[in-house]
Amino acid sequence: ILASVNEDYAAAEGLPKESIRISKVVKDSPAARAGLQPMDLLVGINHQPLTRSGAKAMEQFGKFNTPEVGKEVAFDVLRDGQRLPLSCRYEKAPDSEDFQADDLGIQVRGLTEMLFHTSAGVYEREGVLVTSVLPGSVAGRAIAPGDVLVALDGKPTPDMKSFTSALEALRKR
Repeated sequence: ILASVNEDYAAAEGLPKESIRISKVVKDSPAARAGLQPMDLLVGINHQPLTRSGAKAMEQFGKFNTPEVGKEVAFDVLRDGQRLPLSCRYEKAPDSEDFQADDLGIQVRGLTEMLFHTSAGVYEREGVLVTSVLPGSVAGRAIAPGDVLVALDGKPTPDMKSFTSALEALRKR
C-alpha cells in the first residue's frame, strides 16, 4: 500500500520530496518477498527515478509501472538513509472464494488481507464481504454490497468456511 509524501514533511525530515512512502506490505506478497518494508521510501521504479512529488509522484509511479503477471518490476528504495535496489515479479492475486446464497439473496466473498487493504470502507479484518444483494430479497432489507458479515444467526463468521457452516445450520432449522 502506497502513500504520497507531503512536501513539507519531506523538507522537515530531510527526505526527498520526489518519493512515495510504502505504508503497508501484505504478508507473503511478492513485495514482501522482495524485501520491501513499511516506511521505505520508493524513489525510483523500473530504473526510472521519480521526479515529481505528492499526488503527481503517484501518477508518475502508475506511468512507470504496468502490472502484468510474470513481469519483473524493479524498485529503488531509500531505507535508513541507504539506497537499496529491490525487485519482484508480479503474480496473479489469489482468488477469493465467492459464494452465492440464493435463499438469502446475497453473494459473498472471503475477506483476504489484500481485499481488506484495497477495498474502500472495509474496516473488518475477518468476515465475508457482501459483493451483491438481490433486490427484494430477505437480505436486501438490511444488507448492502460492501457490508462485511462477521456473524450469521449469532455464529461468528470470520471466514468463508465458518459462514457456509453457519448458513447450513440455519437452513436445517
